[in-house]
Amino acid sequence: VENGHHEDDWDAIENEYSKIVEIANSIGANVLIVHIPGKGPWNTNHYYPSERLSIWAKSNNVGFVDVLPAMIVESSREDLYYHIDGHANHLGHEVIAQQIYDYLITTADVQ
Repeated sequence: VENGHHEDDWDAIENEYSKIVEIANSIGANVLIVHIPGKGPWNTNHYYPSERLSIWAKSNNVGFVDVLPAMIVESSREDLYYHIDGHANHLGHEVIAQQIYDYLITTADVQ
């Protein structure tokens, strides 16, 4: 929640991402942040992390891929997570990989 009890945690994450961007810039590399949601079911409360990360990425000229919308669509067809621990299974990883690929092909200068 914005300005909620995790605000200090968000500040720490954003500070760490800033350090990553600084290092990447120093060596001529680009940074891409990929938001991979935990296992659903998802509702509008689950959009805050991706929205916050997206805003941070835009303000810092960093690439950003939000996998949540694709996971929502694809999870209605297939189980994308292991039931035992909530990590993405091979189908979930396919969705994640496709989202990253689509971003790189349409946004980045990839040859």
